[in-house]
Amino acid sequence: MKTFLKKHTINFSKYTLVGGLATLFNIFFVWLLIDVFNIVTAVASGAVVLCVILFKFYSYISIGLIKNNPLKFIFIQILSGVLNVFLTWVFIDIFLIPTVISTIVVVGGLFLARYVFFNIFGLMKDEKK
Repeated sequence: MKTFLKKHTINFSKYTLVGGLATLFNIFFVWLLIDVFNIVTAVASGAVVLCVILFKFYSYISIGLIKNNPLKFIFIQILSGVLNVFLTWVFIDIFLIPTVISTIVVVGGLFLARYVFFNIFGLMKDEKK
């Protein structure tokens, strides 16, 4: 049990660090491209999302968190994106939960879910014995 907790504490810390950096990267570059360079929102945010996905993929690989399997990684990212849109809609339009609360719950929940998906889909790198 100690080994399991140690492994997941270290891995989740790595996952959180990269996720935090990716979030800052996302916010900064969306602001820069839209507000400073006046690039169309859809183009700017689309480009930034693509760059963030690439940043996370290569960062996770370089810190030894995941295996080099871009198809599984992209699948998890797409699954997460679809769930984000669907769950946000359900929480706001069906359950009538305020937007801020819904967004925090959905985004936070999916942050944890992606980590679980990495494990379920065998993307997480095995510890060296």
